[in-house]
Amino acid sequence: EDQDMRRRVKTSRMKNLDHLDILLAELARNVRDRGGQVYFAETAQDAIDYTLEVARANKVRRVVKGKSMISMEIGIDPTLENEGIEVVETDLGEYIIQLAGDKPSHIIAPCIHMDRDQIGELFADKLGIDYTNDPPTLTLAARKALREKMLTADMGLTGCNLACAETGHISLVSNEGNIRMATTVPPVHVALMGMERIVATLDEHRETIQLLTRGAALQKLSTYVSFLGGPTSDDDPDGPKEFHLVIIDNGRSKILADPEFQEIL
Repeated sequence: EDQDMRRRVKTSRMKNLDHLDILLAELARNVRDRGGQVYFAETAQDAIDYTLEVARANKVRRVVKGKSMISMEIGIDPTLENEGIEVVETDLGEYIIQLAGDKPSHIIAPCIHMDRDQIGELFADKLGIDYTNDPPTLTLAARKALREKMLTADMGLTGCNLACAETGHISLVSNEGNIRMATTVPPVHVALMGMERIVATLDEHRETIQLLTRGAALQKLSTYVSFLGGPTSDDDPDGPKEFHLVIIDNGRSKILADPEFQEIL
């Protein structure tokens, strides 16, 4: 059954790459119809410049981030920090790495190279708590510190696991709930999306997400799957006042043009 699903998803992914321009145009149209803004960034620098413009226009002083590999790819954090903006990673592993001034060592478990004794020492130093190596106590200390940041942030910055052209939504998966805080509490949400991360229909989306969570963590589904695609409406108090989707090429179209390499997308 899993192999059949893998075959189906691969077939649809490859087909969608052949029609990427049409799908991205439909996605952008549907997001804009819902009041969101869409920007196509040819390079990493274009994506950084656009995000910085949005931050300046909204007088942003603090950004909370959902875990995002594409934000690392384009290297956006230093530019925001040079602008005097505080940037806070909200994924627990990424937050630990950030406090330690370290680099992630794993795509899903960024601080797998650190043990609880090291993390206990780090938290005692950086968060001002008494030293402990008890994981639940350490997690609660991080949760308390991060909640304060999330509730006072001016902008949420996330990646995008998958976008659905048919509905004009992006989706994000997480097991901690931090991404929901980063996308609904701050008044501005900027989502960075690699241009290949798109499916045509909700049916395709369902199977692709199922395969993603199985491949990532052997889960049938992540704890939280969020669909986002525009600012909050007048009759809905929750959500950002502005939603920006930044669709990033950064060399992907060159890969797409090469029949041998395009499968890596």
